[in-house]
Amino acid sequence: MKPELRMDKCLVAALIPWSLTHKQLTRHHCNSPNKYLPPQANMEPFLKDENQWLRTIRMKSRYHHALRLLDFPEPLRKYLSDDGHVRTFTLWGDGGNHNGIESIFLSKILEKCRTRRVHLDDTFRLIFIHVGAIKSLHKLPRLSELSSASIVQFYTYGSHETVAPQDWGIHDPIGVVHRISQIHSHPMWECYILPSVLGMVVKIYSQREKSDAVADFDSGRFPYTKLLGMIEDGEISLISSPSKLSPTKDHDPCQDWMKKYWTYRPQGPRAILQTCIDTFDGKYGEIRPEDWTPTILYEVSKDIRCMRSLPLFMKEYRRYIVLDSPKAQHNARHDALEWVSTRKLDFKDEFFPSQ
Repeated sequence: MKPELRMDKCLVAALIPWSLTHKQLTRHHCNSPNKYLPPQANMEPFLKDENQWLRTIRMKSRYHHALRLLDFPEPLRKYLSDDGHVRTFTLWGDGGNHNGIESIFLSKILEKCRTRRVHLDDTFRLIFIHVGAIKSLHKLPRLSELSSASIVQFYTYGSHETVAPQDWGIHDPIGVVHRISQIHSHPMWECYILPSVLGMVVKIYSQREKSDAVADFDSGRFPYTKLLGMIEDGEISLISSPSKLSPTKDHDPCQDWMKKYWTYRPQGPRAILQTCIDTFDGKYGEIRPEDWTPTILYEVSKDIRCMRSLPLFMKEYRRYIVLDSPKAQHNARHDALEWVSTRKLDFKDEFFPSQ
């Protein structure tokens, strides 16, 4: 090293411009495309043809870097890439800065998914909130209105030193999925959903998107695949209360209930989806769509009141809560149940200090 570059207790770095010749560039053209991606951020191929998959990594390296850097969920990518729909989105960036590298990478992914970015004041289907900007979320224009609009989907993205690493990446921060995960993690709480409730959600989705939910599930475009997976994994139970549990000489309704919801329960997310559709159609296939919601709400109230009256549940649980739409008016009800939105659910203990 030259003497002028040597300094006591200091490191001197020199930047030297360099360009490779065409011969030098072509010398490494056979290297695996994965060589240029972070080794700790592998992902399952979303193309069946391996050569096509490797080619897209080589040709769209920035896009693949973005998918891995943000840990972008494959079901969400498929859902947004649906050729039949152009979905609009907006960003609430890192600390108000929409030009951060994670925001740029997210925009790159969404561009490839053929979504269309709009202004915060426009109508949109999705809003992506950088985890570093959550503290300023109260400044988001029309926040209250957006929160009560069931058609608007909220996601967080990115990383920040003020946020725990397990909350980095793409997440549904304030929706049902997040609350179900919390309830499953809590030692004193349990969560269940009626098959007919999920069936109604699916029917509404099919009406709104003008598509077949099962076909969308098979093609990876169904937006509630995560919820189906949580049912399959036991994070939330797919059951309804037994009408009565008093056995007779010839009949034991408790055994019937166990067979229906455990022994012969649907196996796999697709079977769960079909069961919920069939259950809803069997119960409410003849009623008008405008009557679906009040009818289902009555069934929910009746079912959880029945659960509450069973000795086993009376002994173990005190609070019985229905997670309802944020648009609903949660006034005093005659069923003595707590009806709250996912945002306003309060466990009233210190297990989740920040909720």
